[in-house]
Amino acid sequence: MMPEICRSSAPRRLDQGFTLIEVLAVIVILGVLAAMVIPAISSVRARGHAVACMSNLRQVGLGMELYLQENRGYYPEIYGKGTEPTKTWMWKLGPYLDFPENAMGPSPLAKAAGVFVCPDPSFNRKTRNASYAYNVAIDWSPWFYRKSAVPEPRKTFLVVEADVNSDYFSPFATADVSRRHPGHTANFLFVDGHVEALSQTIPATDTRWRWGN
Repeated sequence: MMPEICRSSAPRRLDQGFTLIEVLAVIVILGVLAAMVIPAISSVRARGHAVACMSNLRQVGLGMELYLQENRGYYPEIYGKGTEPTKTWMWKLGPYLDFPENAMGPSPLAKAAGVFVCPDPSFNRKTRNASYAYNVAIDWSPWFYRKSAVPEPRKTFLVVEADVNSDYFSPFATADVSRRHPGHTANFLFVDGHVEALSQTIPATDTRWRWGN
């Protein structure tokens, strides 16, 4: 008489290593970890974009200083006049930022390139020509203005993040500053060269927009 074979009631193991329940438990744990890690990674990336954007504006500020040194302290016009209407302020800063002369295209709305492009993915490069805009409120006029005439350089905006199909920014227009970064902030380059991330809405009447008294 053949001996009776004892059948175990223990859960069947897959590949002689893990039970089906163990595999499912691992999948659940991995899902929970992914749900925790992915938002954290996104947050780190967003902060990285904001820091890179600030670096862009600092470089723009350095380029502006080099331009001033070679132009008797005068800021560039927002766009050219007469025979050079297409040479925007970005075009004029190009040589000081190691850009080829035609890098941004001969257009009133400069093709964004290099440090003029915010790395944040929310910037729509298909419809927006530039990430940053020039503050044209130079004593209520967009034309020649000297840095030495700015009464409070550390309190006056020079270049701001904007979401307009243009390369200059007027605080009197309906276009708004673009707040692309964590905390609903936008980066501002000031006349003295420092960059700040500001979250509050800044009205057109704010003295930081105005260069003159």
